[in-house]
Amino acid sequence: MRHLFKEYLVKKSLLALTLLGSFTSAAFAQSSTPASNISIYGIVDLGLNFEKGTNSRTSLYSGNQSGSRLGFKGNEDLGGGLSAIFQLENGFNADAGTLAQGNRVFGRRATVGLSGEFGELNLGRRNTPYYNAIDGVDPMNVGFAGNASNLIEKTGSLADLSGVRMENSVFYTSPLLVNSLKAEIAWGIGEVPGNNTANRQFGGSLLYTQNEFTLGLAHHNAKDALGEASRKNTMLTGKYAIPLLTVSLAYAQNRKDDSYKSDDVLLGLSVPLQDGHKLMASYIRKDDKTALNADAKQIALAYTYDFSKRTNFYASYAKINNDSGANYKTNSTFGDREANFGIRHKF
Repeated sequence: MRHLFKEYLVKKSLLALTLLGSFTSAAFAQSSTPASNISIYGIVDLGLNFEKGTNSRTSLYSGNQSGSRLGFKGNEDLGGGLSAIFQLENGFNADAGTLAQGNRVFGRRATVGLSGEFGELNLGRRNTPYYNAIDGVDPMNVGFAGNASNLIEKTGSLADLSGVRMENSVFYTSPLLVNSLKAEIAWGIGEVPGNNTANRQFGGSLLYTQNEFTLGLAHHNAKDALGEASRKNTMLTGKYAIPLLTVSLAYAQNRKDDSYKSDDVLLGLSVPLQDGHKLMASYIRKDDKTALNADAKQIALAYTYDFSKRTNFYASYAKINNDSGANYKTNSTFGDREANFGIRHKF
């Protein structure tokens, strides 16, 4: 009996070792397979806003300097210099805990694609090349009370937007080309049955960088829901950075077929000071070319102080002067004057 029991234990031990070896081999095979490199990031930005226009309002506002967000991005090495890439970025209102960007779950960005020596190819929803061009020269980073998008990407006093984000789209970003030249192209598929031009969008940009100097050209064209009228924005940008300050310039032409024309000019300054202090200023003029002559001017000031690499205090002020019935507003979309103070944390 003892001999049989001993033989039984030996067989069980051998079976256990066999199973353990199988699991170990499987685990080793999985660990040796390249896995996606995934990172989680985000921003929480909240501040007090003081707005004045036809009425006055004080509010707690999310995203004064940067839109509050939670993002996920990653890549997988496919071999031969090719990688799979993805990025999902949710926008939320930190003051109320609600979704932003029209209640979209990933309203800021939702893309998947490939990257390699050819550049990057992405499918989905993300910023347009035109918006990226504005962001590259605006001292307010398209965020503070006096950010450039209050005037420079509007086609008319009704605040008809063109070129912020595109969905159902194909995006291509080139590698660095000749003489540090880089290109971006975006094609938005309208997805209207029986009408391939309805809601269709197209955008592109070229950016030349040489040491402290950058020069850019961007264009965006968006068709209406019938595929007839077009909104067109074209912008030339320049920026020169030296240790003491950065100067930025932009000139934009806005067209809406024959119904609307305007030209915009932006002049911006950014002055980094010692110990984490920074000052920013900008002036924008919109020259309305229609019979209404609804011109507008904006002045903006901003200040930031870095407590650390991740956390900073900010304050900004903006004022818009509207002429001849123009109705442009500050970043709050409530009035023509705004001041805010807040804290931004990046993680």
